[in-house]
Amino acid sequence: MIELLLLVTAGAGFALLCLSLPRHQTEVLRRRLSPQRSRLLRGWGFAGLGLSYALALGALGFGRGTVTWTGLAAVAAATVVAGLMIQAGRSQASGGRRR
Repeated sequence: MIELLLLVTAGAGFALLCLSLPRHQTEVLRRRLSPQRSRLLRGWGFAGLGLSYALALGALGFGRGTVTWTGLAAVAAATVVAGLMIQAGRSQASGGRRR
């Protein structure tokens, strides 16, 4: 069960990091956020990744926790990238308009 928690917190962290970038803000939100909000999203994204890693270390120990977290973080990052690719494809298919 800890693995699911690690996956969700790492995924949320990566999603927030992606949304802190202007390109992804435009693709996902259809607007750019202020620099202050972008910094806030970046901070929360790194905090989510740090929380995920701390949970892994606390629950699984240093060796197994680090290996497990690295694998699950890679899965979470790939999931976020896949979501962004799907979103970009939908945007192009609809002519850049929101459905």
